[in-house]
Amino acid sequence: MLSFAEFEQLAQSHNVIPLVKLLLADTHTPVSIYLTLRQEGSPSFLLESAETNEKLGRYSFVGLSPSMMVRARGQEVFIVRNGSREKAEGHILEVLRKLSSQFRQAQSGLGTGLAGGFVGYLGYNSVRHLERVPIPDPGSEDEDDAVFGLFP
Repeated sequence: MLSFAEFEQLAQSHNVIPLVKLLLADTHTPVSIYLTLRQEGSPSFLLESAETNEKLGRYSFVGLSPSMMVRARGQEVFIVRNGSREKAEGHILEVLRKLSSQFRQAQSGLGTGLAGGFVGYLGYNSVRHLERVPIPDPGSEDEDDAVFGLFP
């Protein structure tokens, strides 16, 4: 556990300091925990991994209530935070790189664990902005090409 003095010292050089509390949850599954914590209509995710030849996942990560959403549709990228929406300049990966550079995260003490950050997806149509390959008409313009949330 991180002491307050250690927290203060980390805060001098970092603006993101993960606070971690390990809980015994052997009577729950990652899915049951996710379903209990998520809020209908609010972006969230459950990521699980499994070791080769094992039936149980080794790591599970749940993300809830993102502090920011970044959406791309065609050539347009929008950032939504604090109830306001602003247009961003550049490709979504450039926008995510620029936004990520604002954060200086201290080590979480989790080793390989996920301690927050942008989580999302690049849709099939996003490939046209990354590679020179023939891609058919994107179809519906009502769908985002990419969506990423900043999960604390």
